[in-house]
Amino acid sequence: MQISPTTLEDLQIRFNRIVSGNDDLKLSNKSVEIFRQMLTDPAATSVKTISELANEFGIHRSFLTRLAQKLGFKGFPEFQSVFRRELKGKTNFYTRQVEKYLQRDRVSSEFEKSTLEEVSTAEWSNILFAMENFDGKVFEAVVSSLKDARRISVLGLRGSYPVAYYLGYYLKMIRDDVSIAGMSGHILAEELGNLCPGDLLLAISAAPYTKSTVEACHIVHELGIDIIAITDSQISPLINYAKHTLFGACKGNYFFTPLISFIMYVEALLTALIKKSGHISITNLKKKEMIFAKMDTEIGKK
Repeated sequence: MQISPTTLEDLQIRFNRIVSGNDDLKLSNKSVEIFRQMLTDPAATSVKTISELANEFGIHRSFLTRLAQKLGFKGFPEFQSVFRRELKGKTNFYTRQVEKYLQRDRVSSEFEKSTLEEVSTAEWSNILFAMENFDGKVFEAVVSSLKDARRISVLGLRGSYPVAYYLGYYLKMIRDDVSIAGMSGHILAEELGNLCPGDLLLAISAAPYTKSTVEACHIVHELGIDIIAITDSQISPLINYAKHTLFGACKGNYFFTPLISFIMYVEALLTALIKKSGHISITNLKKKEMIFAKMDTEIGKK
């Protein structure tokens, strides 16, 4: 008998297996879509009644009960409890992270590493995780997508925005038709509305995931536009929409999200894209450098 999932991550992994056809359970397209919507918005799933959810999905309550039972639960309340535990654990995320760090700091010994050594060790662990989970075929497919896409929009909001800007800035140096979504003064819906099949959305997000990023991926996916995701785990809602996903790690007892493994992927992608694009990248770089020189943009170049 199939053991029912006990965490949201377990549910996400089960969903991915079902969608990929690697699970004994076969669900109808409608069941898969409803399951996906509940995973995409776990907060709503945790607080709304079964009747409210059924009305939103345009189905009968019994449909949700049967779905829960197919997944190994006794009924919908047991299924919903997984989402409620997750929501309870996410409350005051940033405050709890700071409190956890300060508590650990108070009980540390005099032989503890310096702050720099501590952060470096944690980030090195994140890099090792990314390297251990590296899939060369997926990486090459992502590089090919970056090379062949007609236009690229890079999306990363809140804490992920620096990574998105870093990638978008240097992509613009080596190829045309690259935009960074979510910049100040821009409306995200208008930016994404310019994308068409043949274009590419590269989305970046780590827990706690930004709802606008997830919703953007959902909409763009429905429009038939390919999505590449850089994210942190199998529970990430981005993987529901991504054609290819690169997994980093963002673990650390800090109020901020450690992003070094994401930066590593960005730099590896840029390097690989240069190699794959060859003279096209060089031509674009020379054009940008000529403009920089005419505008006297840079100082201190070696």
